Amino acid sequence: MIEFGILGPLVIYRDGVPVVLRAPMLRRLLAVLLSQGGHRLSLDELAEALWEGAPPDGARSTLQVYVHRLRKVLDDSGRLVRDGPGYRMELCSAEVDAKRFETTVVLARRARSRSELQQASEMYCHALGLWRGRPYSDIPNSGVVANEIRRLEELRLLTNQERIEIDLDRGHHARLVPELTELAALHPYRERLLALLMLALYRS
Repeated sequence: MIEFGILGPLVIYRDGVPVVLRAPMLRRLLAVLLSQGGHRLSLDELAEALWEGAPPDGARSTLQVYVHRLRKVLDDSGRLVRDGPGYRMELCSAEVDAKRFETTVVLARRARSRSELQQASEMYCHALGLWRGRPYSDIPNSGVVANEIRRLEELRLLTNQERIEIDLDRGHHARLVPELTELAALHPYRERLLALLMLALYRS
């Protein structure tokens, strides 16, 4: 089984063993494809993303060479597939840490809606524990990768906020004050975080 980690530096594992991918352009190509979650990107879109809006002459031919080399590294010719005028990655949710994160958040929200607060809190903590840092932190993140980074970081912040709301409902007010103080300082325009901090301080 092959796994991709994007919630931090880009990493690849096959059956638990790291797969080395050092070439910067191959790493960038993989990041661009993974950021699309299995959706197709045309050759022109891939070239724009790889060369930051300024693809060189012969970019399409060079891109096809990169695709061939990436397939060899992945040792899975059916993973990176040609789809009409472009390419996409064949992925399932269990193979990408970001997808596992999103799936776990959905399950946590369902548990919360059933008032299963301890289970929901544990699921939120498990989801947040998948993060190793900023998504794609070692990849130049212009264009489509940057958009996906922003989406994931917003979801991470919302997930943390929902986990805090549950822990406040469970009575862990004093314990949450330092964390909420730090989050409110990092995100001063997030009114909900400020409200949760005031609630935690009041209940403490």
